[in-house]
Amino acid sequence: MAKFFEAKGCHITFDSEKQRSTEQNAYIHAVLYPLITDFFNDMRKEGTRRLTIDDSKDWVQSRGYWGYKQIGKDTIPKRSSEATTTEMVNGIDKLQKHFGKWGLDIPSPNEEDFRIGEEFKPTETL
Repeated sequence: MAKFFEAKGCHITFDSEKQRSTEQNAYIHAVLYPLITDFFNDMRKEGTRRLTIDDSKDWVQSRGYWGYKQIGKDTIPKRSSEATTTEMVNGIDKLQKHFGKWGLDIPSPNEEDFRIGEEFKPTETL
């Protein structure tokens, strides 16, 4: 079948990688983006606009943390909804390293206190 399409000048691409999981999506919206937003807001100059979660999402996407896609001759950053599970894992890892240099500890999705779908239980009592 592929030879039929090649003869017509078509290119076929099969992508067997799974799109990002609902758990990954929940983690980036419940943990990752809020932490980045708070971090940027803590560093902002007095009198400047406070950033929103959407600002953080745009910042992460615009830097290609979720990978890139080809649109015609242009290569553009993917949105999180377009990323594969592997791209999400790699992006989260890169963000943890990037912000870790600045003192922000971004927990991994598998860390006990940040498991998605479970109630948050602090490890220390106040």
